[in-house]
Amino acid sequence: MTPIDDILKKAGKAIRNTAKEAADTAGSALKENIGKAGKQLSDKAVNTAADKAKEAAETAENKLKEVVRARRPGLKDFPRPKDSQKQEEPAEQPQAPVKQKEASAVDEIQNSDSSFTYVFSALPQNRAELEGLSIADLSSPFRCAALTVAALCRYRDSKDDCHEMLGALKGSAYTPFERQFLRDRLSGKESIPFSYFAGSATGNGYAPTQPYTLTVTAGAAAYNRDGYATLELISSGSDSPKRITLIRNGDKWQLYDQALLGMIKSPQ
Repeated sequence: MTPIDDILKKAGKAIRNTAKEAADTAGSALKENIGKAGKQLSDKAVNTAADKAKEAAETAENKLKEVVRARRPGLKDFPRPKDSQKQEEPAEQPQAPVKQKEASAVDEIQNSDSSFTYVFSALPQNRAELEGLSIADLSSPFRCAALTVAALCRYRDSKDDCHEMLGALKGSAYTPFERQFLRDRLSGKESIPFSYFAGSATGNGYAPTQPYTLTVTAGAAAYNRDGYATLELISSGSDSPKRITLIRNGDKWQLYDQALLGMIKSPQ
């Protein structure tokens, strides 16, 4: 008989003996847990029997390993069946990145030498966003006028941000007098600045369509005063254009005065 045959013979004998022990143990466990009715097993009895059988099977496996090691000292442990190995946890799926709010952007469209249209993807919410826009260099009075309207729209949700943006366009902080002026003109009438954008109307509460689009025009008397530009914008709540005056300061045009907040038709 070859060494391997001897190993298998002893392994088989060990398994048979251990299997018998496992059966006896499982039977004893079942008998111990049978209820007085004698016919139905409780869940606890079944679980106990299963645990005993599992323990007996592990004992048989260990004895088989001992027999094999006795004949082949260098032989490694037999691997457990695949279905008894601990299953790997599924890899965690990467979470989708949080979508960041898109930065405000503006397109400038020249209609003629005296008319420019500005299209805002979103209105600036604070001074940093305003100064990050491509037209914030204030290289033309049209740009400063468009940004002034955008800044005034912020008054509805944040007066402080509105004041700060207007101060940046003016070149100095807004004074208490100027703040009071805005309060008098916009208290309860915060929709007025929005009336300068396309799509606004009395019938929709002056809610503009998006992107926010407005046009700034220079009339015949726009440059009558040296160093100043008086431009016009059309409000959907007024029959006549409103004016805004910009002043030249070096290579920039800054806010000087505005009459954009006069009375308009009441929104419906």
